[in-house]
Amino acid sequence: MPTPPPSESARAFFAFHLKRHREGKGWSQPTLGARIHIPGSMVSGIELCTRRPTLKVCQKLDEVFGLTQFFEALYPRVIEETGLPAGFPEFIDAEAEAGVMKLYENFVITGVFQTEDYARAVLRAGQQPDSLERLVSARMERQQILQEDPPVIVALLDESVLRRPFGGRDVMRAELEHLLALSELPHIHIHVVPGDAELCPEGAFTILSTTGEPDTAYAESAGGRGRMIDDDGYVAELGILFELIRSKALNAGLGGRNPQGVGGTVKTTDFSSAHWRKSSHSGGQSGRCVEVAQTSAAIGMRDSKNGHAGHLTLNRAAFAVLLTHAKAGALDL
Repeated sequence: MPTPPPSESARAFFAFHLKRHREGKGWSQPTLGARIHIPGSMVSGIELCTRRPTLKVCQKLDEVFGLTQFFEALYPRVIEETGLPAGFPEFIDAEAEAGVMKLYENFVITGVFQTEDYARAVLRAGQQPDSLERLVSARMERQQILQEDPPVIVALLDESVLRRPFGGRDVMRAELEHLLALSELPHIHIHVVPGDAELCPEGAFTILSTTGEPDTAYAESAGGRGRMIDDDGYVAELGILFELIRSKALNAGLGGRNPQGVGGTVKTTDFSSAHWRKSSHSGGQSGRCVEVAQTSAAIGMRDSKNGHAGHLTLNRAAFAVLLTHAKAGALDL
């Protein structure tokens, strides 16, 4: 894949001069990467215009090439082309450097976990087609942090996030499957916060931890805008809030392998006097075979044709997620 001509965009101009300076030194991409403490694959991506340089990378490039703010001066032009809202590029830069990310989302599935179609559905409102595709491309580009020396990510997703069907049935089904696959990765920990949890933060936020540097945070607001936070006291408050929310989240996380699956462990519930109702999601034939019973503590599911064989116990949030999968066609009930 050749580097685009330098006249095409600010990013292409940046890439052209990066390659020119690198080759002038006789350095390979891995060699340059080692000198500025990034993978050689990231140098390759910047030169091919598939990766956006961070401000810190720009500053390091100027340093190793002996330049006076050449690449640093190009950085704002590269950012301007992305169409990202004010404050967000700084967050993406910090995100790329972080070793640990702790995030809470209460409206949509977080950007680094989104499929392309889900991202397009989320970003579509109020965007012209060309602007929309630039934003989708930028969001997909962010996800490369999951591939190269990935950070540990602890994500708390409000239950409503999994029930909000952006893009329709097929898009949401693919997104949920993608989320479940991500939850199997050893460095990603996803937890669902029940809808009846009493903590109600005003908006989504992310706490970023980088070795040798103070923690920072990013708080989102309406319209997709937000701001970076480097005040130690405020970041500490968000850290406490995160732990309080996590204490309300389901124990096993999204990818738990126990019978309750996403729901974590629930206490034994007596369904002996409960009213069992046949589910409308049990197929098109007359012998609907799934029954559901509800108590104040939990929800039970069992085979209506073999009720004496036992039942599956779910808490409310787990049942909500299961129902979301069923409606999306991700489960054959």
